[in-house]
Amino acid sequence: MDESTSSHSPQELFARWVETPLAALRKIEHGDGAFAALAISLGLYERFIDSVLHDANLPANAENFRKQASADLNITEDVAGRFWDSYRLGIMHAFHPKNYVQDAGKGDSWGWDMGEGPGYEAFPAVEQRDTQLFILKLDPWKFTNHVVTRWKEHPHLMNELKEFAFGKIEPIRRDNNAQSFETTFSLPPDSYRTYSEPPSY
Repeated sequence: MDESTSSHSPQELFARWVETPLAALRKIEHGDGAFAALAISLGLYERFIDSVLHDANLPANAENFRKQASADLNITEDVAGRFWDSYRLGIMHAFHPKNYVQDAGKGDSWGWDMGEGPGYEAFPAVEQRDTQLFILKLDPWKFTNHVVTRWKEHPHLMNELKEFAFGKIEPIRRDNNAQSFETTFSLPPDSYRTYSEPPSY
């Protein structure tokens, strides 16, 4: 396989699979690409924190995750946990952050609020709006930029989690006389594949 026809560098794959799609989502009017951008960035943030923990030989359990995320985002561990339970679990499982009431419906109520401008930051901030009403506020684009920046600052961690190593892009070879291409960018979608095989193969 001629390496010039493939895209194996984690940094190049990150640019193609993350930065390029996010740039396209950012151009959508009214900020309507934010939910899709968060779906990308939240998954990438979990991968980043888990990679940091793995690199430090620490188990990627909930407690260590909250500690690392709270330190990275400069928030409390409690807010980190609430942010993950609301935004990450909500968006990745149901496309929207989760509203919930603690203590089986008898405790504090928690909601969410996303926007750009004053009062919305890259990190989740808690705003108390009533005695038992709390809102987790977030600027989804600032958070997304934070996640992308973290990865670009630590490219050596991109394939730290070997079982989730980035796949490869290469042309589909249909016969021995297949035309050679310098880059898969010049190929139509039905002429290349993205794949990964277990290390023993």
